Formats: sequence, C-alpha cells, structure tokens
Amino acid sequence: MKLKKIIKNIDNLYPNDFHDFSNGKKVNNKDIRKYIIECLESIKKDINKGKKNTYHYIQIGNLFVIVFIYKNKKDNSYNLEINITENYKELTISNVKL
Repeated sequence: MKLKKIIKNIDNLYPNDFHDFSNGKKVNNKDIRKYIIECLESIKKDINKGKKNTYHYIQIGNLFVIVFIYKNKKDNSYNLEINITENYKELTISNVKL
C-alpha cells in the first residue's frame, strides 16, 4: 500500500481499524517505573554500541512506554524523551511504499 493512499483514507482507518488496548490489564506505577528503567538500560546499551539516536519501547496490558534519545550536537550531551500512554490504540500497516 502506498503512503499517499493511507493518508487519503485515514478517516476510514481511524478508529475503525485500530486495535484498542483500553481494556487491557491496568499496569501499576511501580511496574511502569520498572519498564521505564528497562527502556533506559536498553538505550544505554545501544549508545555504548555507537548509535547516536535510538529508542526502545515496551507494550503490556493497556500500557505503551516509549523512550527516545537524541544526540545534542551543541555540547555532545543527549536529549531524552519518555512517553507513557495508557489505553492506547495501534494500527500496523505492512509493506508501505513511500
């Protein structure tokens, strides 16, 4: 499927074709913190392997945790973004042609 077609038909795709995780198992704050740490540790491994920009995510129950890290060109530090989403929706489309 071409990206252009996906964009044109987004009204038909969302929310009908998205898998709804709002009824998934609720995750407590202690476990959310544990998943954030897991993501951060995985990112650290990637950085140690020489990657400059990377991300890691965990999906469980009704929870989606994603952590991004970007190299800051000004001072050689990193910018870190942590997103926690509960009751999310998701759609996977394979073989998209840009």
